[in-house]
Amino acid sequence: MALAMIFYGLHTLGDLLALPTFSAIAESLFSTLVGYGVSYFLIEEGKYPRTPVIFSLIPLLSGLYLVALSLSSPGNVLGGVCGISGLFIAISGYLLWKTRASKKISALALSLLFIGLHQMDYPFLGPIEWFAPIGFAIATILTMTLVIGIVKFFGSEEYFKKGAIKVEIKSGALLISPSEFKERYLPTLQDMPVLAFVRNIEAPKSWYSYLISNIEDQKSSIFPTNLPRILEISRRYFSSVKNGIVVIDALEYLTIYNGFEAIAKFLATLRDFAILDNGTVIIITEKKAWKDREWALLTSLLGK
Repeated sequence: MALAMIFYGLHTLGDLLALPTFSAIAESLFSTLVGYGVSYFLIEEGKYPRTPVIFSLIPLLSGLYLVALSLSSPGNVLGGVCGISGLFIAISGYLLWKTRASKKISALALSLLFIGLHQMDYPFLGPIEWFAPIGFAIATILTMTLVIGIVKFFGSEEYFKKGAIKVEIKSGALLISPSEFKERYLPTLQDMPVLAFVRNIEAPKSWYSYLISNIEDQKSSIFPTNLPRILEISRRYFSSVKNGIVVIDALEYLTIYNGFEAIAKFLATLRDFAILDNGTVIIITEKKAWKDREWALLTSLLGK
């Protein structure tokens, strides 16, 4: 997204300096990078568009747009590039908004959607002299909302500082009761950069903590069904913090929403992430909360 904004600025510069080829290339790179960034986000969140028809409509929409452009302004290459790029940006904004991943993403998604739509009108309304100031004002406002959306959304993300946890705990996964965790592990890990996904315990201020909750407005909250998000955050954490420790405090709650089979696969993947970077996953739970078969599978799966 940072690179996308750089090329968006270069596109504007090329437009002001009357360099249509330069401006067209910069515009194409802007839309490409926006599309890539949105696609990467959708994959990271585990949210995929449920309406694939929108992709199949892209050639048709692009073709109709170019036909309309050729009728009104033959040979307008820059206009065609702006229009097609605008179409992709608008679709990216729509898909981002449709995920409903967070209210923080609304400004970013809607600004992309309207910037794309505004760029599509450029070849038709740009040559109209009286509309030029209006178009420039709209573009300026939309660019400001885009910047605000980027800062608001990405500024809310947790970025882990490089470091290490100097506590002797075996790598892999541990199943620990709440009482054992509070008595044996919590005092030791109190001031360490632990990553925790909590529901019942209060995480120390030194921890990177996320609340597992259905309430979206909560700060640093994650929906219980968003297991890919937990895995992605944990993967980035383990790659940043040497001997990192991830605490899962809401396993039963996660199981209610996802089912035991999905949770078993989730824990197996999380354990693999931990072993790969010599980290540890501490799972706070009790045997009595599970059926005998489920507990046996958990202990076998996690190598206890």
